[in-house]
Amino acid sequence: NAIRTFSIGFSDKQFNEAPWAARIATHLGTDHTEMYVEPGQVLNVIPHLPDIYDEPFADSSALPTYLVSQLTRRHVTVALSGDGGDEQFSGYVRYWLTRTMADWMVRVPFGIRKFATDLLSKLPARWVSGVYQPCLDFLPQRFRVANFEDKWQKLIMQIGQEGLSELYRMTICLWSGREISDLVGCPVSPGRYEALFEETEGWPVLSRLMRVDQGTYLPDGMLTKVDRASMAASLEVRVPLLDHRVVEFTARLPESLKFRNGAGKYLLKKILARYVPRALFERPKMGFGIPLDKWLRGELKEPMLDYLSPARLNREGRFKAERVTHFVNEHLNGSCSHHHRLWALLMWQMWHERWIA
Repeated sequence: NAIRTFSIGFSDKQFNEAPWAARIATHLGTDHTEMYVEPGQVLNVIPHLPDIYDEPFADSSALPTYLVSQLTRRHVTVALSGDGGDEQFSGYVRYWLTRTMADWMVRVPFGIRKFATDLLSKLPARWVSGVYQPCLDFLPQRFRVANFEDKWQKLIMQIGQEGLSELYRMTICLWSGREISDLVGCPVSPGRYEALFEETEGWPVLSRLMRVDQGTYLPDGMLTKVDRASMAASLEVRVPLLDHRVVEFTARLPESLKFRNGAGKYLLKKILARYVPRALFERPKMGFGIPLDKWLRGELKEPMLDYLSPARLNREGRFKAERVTHFVNEHLNGSCSHHHRLWALLMWQMWHERWIA
């Protein structure tokens, strides 16, 4: 029997990789099943997230992950996931970008970087994206990124940081340590993230960042997301790239076999090219996103305003209402996209109402 493959698609082309998945499936001759989901299907899952995750889980890709798990479970009981490849083979753009930024920051005084941060933050992200998109086809592969507005805002925050740990924090985290303290009104204690940076002191930068992700982002984010979403759909998902023999092998590989000529996953892509034409996979990395930015100004606006209202926040006493209101107002007036931050706060509030209140 042919291998079965599954994907879901979105009508919003910015988030839709289904056509590419279908082309690869056709080339490989798999028995491919795809489903295009409407916004209503995704939105209907949101009230169930506190039960599915049993914690305030703030990765919005949990929504399409649950839907594709449901789709897959209609046909099979066990599936394979490709999780772990990015964290072992330098697959994330943020790795080389952070290394480049770290090298650049050593040469540029903090005062100049702070001035650049203040200046660039005044440019609306949507306007900058509008300038960037027409140039996309003319840029080298390393500078072609999806979800440009997110990455632009992260770049601005990175410029004003000092030290590799804080620089990388602004790439993978929603807030800096100081911003979290301001948000909750108390200091935040160091955790596993800081400990892993201490343990890897002296390592090459890319290897260091991958190791930090392997101890934090991968188990706490990626694997938790897939495991709970799939289990909620009664689907078992296995992760072959995290077989201990694979992990031990990749740990011994030099960085040159992971990142080369401005692109990650060098060795994996060399192997994949034996089976799939490069034109089908040499594309900007998209992730598994949803149009959350738009939804928080539309379909999710009223629930957001309810859960994040100053009266409610002041009554609960967890977050500083004035800080949250600042994020809400900036997002709604379009001066800045805070959708990931607002989603995290919304997930906390929904979890709190379900299990604590």
